[in-house]
Amino acid sequence: MPITTMNAKSLATKVRQLSLAISLALASLTIVSITTTQSAHADTCSCDQGKLYSIEIDELNNAHPHKLTLTANNAYYQLIDDKGTVVQDKLYDIKAYEDGRIVAKRHGYFGAIDATGKMVLDFKYGAIEVLDNNFYHLTKYFGSKEATAIANSAGDWLYPASKVFDKDIQTNYLYADKTNNVTYFMISKDGKYGLINDKKQTLITPVYDQLELLDTCPNERLFMKAKLGDKVGLIDQYQKVVVPFTKNIDIENFNEDKQIFSVKSYVPKGTGNIGHLNRETVISENLINGKGVPLIKSDASIRLLNSHLYEYKKSGQYGIINNSGAIVLPASFDYLYSQYSQYNAPILAAYNQKIGIVTKGADSKLKVSEFYDGLELNEYSTYTLHEIESQLLKNEEDASTEEEVIY
Repeated sequence: MPITTMNAKSLATKVRQLSLAISLALASLTIVSITTTQSAHADTCSCDQGKLYSIEIDELNNAHPHKLTLTANNAYYQLIDDKGTVVQDKLYDIKAYEDGRIVAKRHGYFGAIDATGKMVLDFKYGAIEVLDNNFYHLTKYFGSKEATAIANSAGDWLYPASKVFDKDIQTNYLYADKTNNVTYFMISKDGKYGLINDKKQTLITPVYDQLELLDTCPNERLFMKAKLGDKVGLIDQYQKVVVPFTKNIDIENFNEDKQIFSVKSYVPKGTGNIGHLNRETVISENLINGKGVPLIKSDASIRLLNSHLYEYKKSGQYGIINNSGAIVLPASFDYLYSQYSQYNAPILAAYNQKIGIVTKGADSKLKVSEFYDGLELNEYSTYTLHEIESQLLKNEEDASTEEEVIY
């Protein structure tokens, strides 16, 4: 809100007394550029959906690794080698892939052809998805239900081992560890979830009510949130427990760090105050690393302040941690405020009914050097705090009744 020179004298006096009522620049204050160093994580990880995307037939014909071409013949396509020999005939509903594989229909069912033109999976499936590392996701429909299976490049089934579809069995690609050349698949049987790998090893039998891969990408160890009855825990692919199974908790990745996890404890629905019967109330949030070692314990939800800094609560006071869970400003404030939707937005800190600005000192540590009786953010101002104070002091000497606007 603009002020006039009519009250400049009184305001200038309050400045000297650390009782300041001003509008503070949001975007231009260099003193509030307080981002801290991000923790390292696997930027080159190989997490993805595992599915290959189909390409146009013309693209395949121009770049097929074995110089095979798909040629239209009336209502069908023929797959022809470089000598003009038809290696596969009567193909339609074709999906071609960059690695040379082809999925097509014949007689109403899908089959798969490898890059050499050899039939890998016969035409008897309701759907086939081409996966990375030469795997296939197979589907057969049983009315409104479906059963799925995983097969390799030789057409051999990884799961189920019986090579028989069961409408109570589902399989899905989970993760490809390209460092150790291992691919993992989620399996479910009768509504319970487990884990296998591409070596046909059952790592986790289907016993969990929920099994969710957290976006870890460690290229050596998978971290999965598992639910067993009314308890939730964190396990790896060898069923080593990282977070013990406990009631009324939830687990997720913290920020973008692949090896830090958030464990929230909450009051379940229907047990809180009357006004919150339909909501789950978080009562604490702890951060741990992949070894289960606690990093920070907060007495409330950890809240984003700006792009890299977070608020935590301890013994009724608030402080700041970075995105690796390290304390960068101890919990000694009554509350913290920031317009976190804006990148590097300034953070205000309140203590003993005074307001200050969180800044970074010469030693790169965060601090609050001054407190004021009042402090208000104004995203339209282009002045620094020093410039505003100087202008107010100047107007103490030049005060007049003319309403000259000062921001």
